[in-house]
Amino acid sequence: MNTILTVQDLTKTVTTDWGKKKTLLHHISLDIPSGSIFALLGPNGAGKTTLIKCIMGFMKTEPWHIVTSTSHIGYAPDTTQLFPYLTGYEQMKLVWDLHQSEVKKPRSQEAKKHLSSLLEQVGLDADNTTRVAKYSAGMKKRLGLAMSLVGDPDFLIWDEPMAGVDPLGRITIKNVINHLKSQGKTLLFSTHILSDVEEVANDFAIIHHGRLLYNWSMDSVSGSLEDFFAQTVKN
Repeated sequence: MNTILTVQDLTKTVTTDWGKKKTLLHHISLDIPSGSIFALLGPNGAGKTTLIKCIMGFMKTEPWHIVTSTSHIGYAPDTTQLFPYLTGYEQMKLVWDLHQSEVKKPRSQEAKKHLSSLLEQVGLDADNTTRVAKYSAGMKKRLGLAMSLVGDPDFLIWDEPMAGVDPLGRITIKNVINHLKSQGKTLLFSTHILSDVEEVANDFAIIHHGRLLYNWSMDSVSGSLEDFFAQTVKN
């Protein structure tokens, strides 16, 4: 099976405000298969976001630690920075324009259809005139996910996509994930909502205290993922 992302023996150490060294990740090695829906599991503070930031290049690592077979990546952080005075569609259009500028192929006439479709996928209305400032936390989260899809990336990385989202919003996001799976896209997402992982993921890894405890396919788990996770983290 082809691999879209390889993390090789990654250790990340930072200097605290008090001048002390703190190791956030310890010798992480991980392979993400192409076409996989891959869940990165762990309690709060386990190192999930730190690992994602390293993968995205937001935290410095040596080049050999992170190897990807594509540069076409869509990223949605835990909290997306949005322009509060724009509508959801206007925010999406801004991202679209930036993508078109990069490839120097203006196709603004296609924007309405494409962006409206993406907003519809995440349960938002392209014609809604409500400003982002008045969006709920769940609506902002879903808008951030839609923004990551604008460039039709091969590989998506989402940090806690279902955190702070109500049950209906979570169903919508799981439907989007299943749609990505049907398209053969690769998704790496972090979460601590184990029931959602059981429904959508092919593969998963468990990270705790900055160490990788387990990395395998969902088929390897007998019984509930919740019981497996609790037992793994305790040992």
